[in-house]
Order: sequence, then C-alpha cells, then structure tokens
Amino acid sequence: MTDIIDSGVWAELSHAAKTLYPVLLKFSDYNFKPVWPNTETLMRLTGFKTKKSIVSAKKELTHAGLLYQVPGSGRTSTRYHFSFHYEGSRITPLGDTNRLPRDSEMGSSEGSKPVGKGGADGTPNHINITISNTNNVPAPPSASEMGKEKEEKKAFETLVELFGPEIALEAYKKAVSLHMESNTNYIQSLCRELVSSQRQEVLKTEQKYPMEELVSHPASWAGFLSWASKELTQSSWNQLDRIQVQTDGNVIIVTSPLQGHLRQIVQMYFTEKVKPAVLVVFSEKEEGSRLSEIR
Repeated sequence: MTDIIDSGVWAELSHAAKTLYPVLLKFSDYNFKPVWPNTETLMRLTGFKTKKSIVSAKKELTHAGLLYQVPGSGRTSTRYHFSFHYEGSRITPLGDTNRLPRDSEMGSSEGSKPVGKGGADGTPNHINITISNTNNVPAPPSASEMGKEKEEKKAFETLVELFGPEIALEAYKKAVSLHMESNTNYIQSLCRELVSSQRQEVLKTEQKYPMEELVSHPASWAGFLSWASKELTQSSWNQLDRIQVQTDGNVIIVTSPLQGHLRQIVQMYFTEKVKPAVLVVFSEKEEGSRLSEIR
C-alpha cells in the first residue's frame, strides 16, 4: 500500500475503486497471490448495491495497473491477479512475468536488444524468465517478519470492520506520511479523529436547520401560552395570560384588547410556528365585519 500511495496512483482512484481494492487484498497474502471471491461476496463486503459498481471499480483498477482478471468458466469464479504496472512502481509480485526488470526496460528504450541464452536473439527462454524474476523477488521473510505482517494485516482488517474502508485507508495514508504505519494504536486514534470530524460536519448541517423549524407547535391558545412562557418576558406573558379568547372552528377570536406588539406576536405564532396556519381575529370594532365574512 505504501508504494501505491507514494506513486500517486491511489490519489487518482475513485471512491468505488478505493473501496474494492482493500477488500480484494483481504483474501490474498504477502506474496499477493491471486484471489477469486464471487460477486455476491464483494457486494456484501464493499457495501455496493449493484453489480455495476463492482464492474466499474474493477475496470478502473485494471486501467490503473493494479489488477488484471482471468475470467472463470461456468463453474469457477473470475480470478483476480494483483498487478503493479504503474509509473514509479517498485513491486513485482511472485509469479508476475508480465513486468520486465527495470534494466531491461531501460535497455529497450535505448534501442539495444537483449541477447537470450539458449534461444534466438531477443527471445528469452524459460531460464531467462526465471532469472529475471529471481532478480526482482526479495529474500524470503523470516518467521518473525511474517508474524508481524500477519498481525498488521489483521489489525488493518479490524480497522476496516470498525470504521469502514474509506476512513481506515485515509488514516493509514496519513500514518504513512508520518512514518507511523506500523503503530496500530496511532492509526486507530486517527480513525477516531476522522469519525469525530464527520460527526461535527453533521452537527453543523443540523444547526442550519434547527428542529424548531421542522416541528410544528400546537395550534391552540394553550400551546401559544406555553411557547410564550419560554420566549417572552414575564410581564408580556402575564398580559397574554389574562386575554380572553374563543374558538370558532379553525379561527381563534381574541375578545380582549391587546397591545400592538403583542398582537403581532400572536399573529406570528399562528401563521409561522403552527402548520398549517390558523387564522386569528381580534374582535374590535374595525374587525367586526371581517368575522362575519369568514362565517
């Protein structure tokens, strides 16, 4: 993963490709052996809803030089081979004969032709291929190194299960930039920070749409007084509490005199806070005819 991230290939992948790649790696080992999970398994582990997303992600990984596929027959699943044919790659998986050594690539670009031993000019035989691969394969890891790699792989799989592949990979990428990729506890703390950051974003979004705007208040005078007791001054609430009102269907009739600013507050509550809005009539002389028209 470090080589892929450092090369810049990882940054250019889509979210779908970044999700599928670590899931495929889950089934492999430190030699990047081929894997063959079926489509249903990949959909379950990635969380993709359609097979089209799997197909699109596989095509992108293949185009990026990270994967190539061997289609299966009717009875066998497709085999996925991990490939590292991208610019700046320093990895050659065991058994990958499609990639030439760096020296051979440089020689070919300069116009020189390699001379094969035991075969025609420019045509490497089986022995040449074996030698080329041996030059690129590192020494077998010791038992302690293998054990450490297994522990790190298991720890990473645990992070993927706990926080999801996107957060786990983002945390791992940051740890690599600080040369802390072997510190599992540090990577886990980075995952928690990323989760916390996402939650803060959700809270900011919720603050833009307060619950008070989404929840309708009671369409009654008692409900208005309850709201006013929390929003208005005690003196204003005392005046409203003494007001006499009547209910005529969906119309609230205020029969007592009311100051101008309090009248505006009453109208605001029953038109903006109550859904659907309720008509309020102030039964003074200038509005006597209005009530008759409504009836």
